Amino acid sequence: MLEPGDQGLGPEQLIGRHGTGSRLLPAGQREHGEGAGQGGEALAVTARKDVRAALTARGITADTVVVEPAAGNPMRRRVTWLWDGAYRIADYRVFPPALSEPWFTLPLNAQHPAAVVASRTPQGREYHSWARLPYYVIEPGRDTTWVTIGDARYTLDGRSSWATVRIPLATALVPVQ
Repeated sequence: MLEPGDQGLGPEQLIGRHGTGSRLLPAGQREHGEGAGQGGEALAVTARKDVRAALTARGITADTVVVEPAAGNPMRRRVTWLWDGAYRIADYRVFPPALSEPWFTLPLNAQHPAAVVASRTPQGREYHSWARLPYYVIEPGRDTTWVTIGDARYTLDGRSSWATVRIPLATALVPVQ
């Protein structure tokens, strides 16, 4: 949710201010979708530690790391990390512990002038109030530049999900890159 002082901030500032990575929660609280009981929480904490260690061993200092349960398989996790201007998506196997190479790379495009302008619109601010892994698809046109903001947890193409917002911008209002 947007807080006082968020108005006018660009996507990078909103992401950095509110965080998007996995986190340790107080005892008794669970992240959405984690298994019930202490076993599920312990497995989630172990997975996050193992993933961070595997990324560090590869020389990756990710700004954001999200480890989520994989649908239908309690022994797998979907891992998304932000590094070098793009989300990398891979799989993590719980036993024996192993992080796959990324099977998808999704450019963030947060520095694009159209993404910055779109993030400051009412629709952009509302979207950022709940999105954890936002990214931007820019479609420049002669009169209108369309910016689609998607959340990498739900869609990887910016079009195939309820979890997107498409914002039209007058091309004349978008600063030249």
